Amino acid sequence: MYPGHTEILADLTGTEDYAMMLAAPNLKVVHVTTHIGLMDAILKINPERVYTTIKLAHDTLVRSGISAPKIAVCGINPHAGENGLFGNGEEEEKIIPAVELAQEEGIQVFGPLPADTLFLGQQEVTLISLWRCIMIKGTDRLRCLA
Repeated sequence: MYPGHTEILADLTGTEDYAMMLAAPNLKVVHVTTHIGLMDAILKINPERVYTTIKLAHDTLVRSGISAPKIAVCGINPHAGENGLFGNGEEEEKIIPAVELAQEEGIQVFGPLPADTLFLGQQEVTLISLWRCIMIKGTDRLRCLA
């Protein structure tokens, strides 16, 4: 019935808009999709869902004492699409409108950026990942964070 604990907690609390955040002292990652296959995740990613995740992350960080959180959004394709070189315009269609809307509301968000480089030298930046498995460049291997 439930694909994971995130969905169980949302149902038990009557929460409609939710996201999974993995938090450590120097790294926070919020997922746009949870507990589904990669192809399904790509199909479920849309500007509304990305925006909702950005807003949830921002509001949660503010409530936890970070007055002006910085949020970086990962791209879908390698190198975040390289301006159309990779993929079929998913970054332009699914991510950029959400980032621009959040920026208009005063949220410090930027992207889409390549997921493998977001972990290099970033301090106090919360990452928005489009699915659960992401590349951590520093380890030179794919690591699933949950």
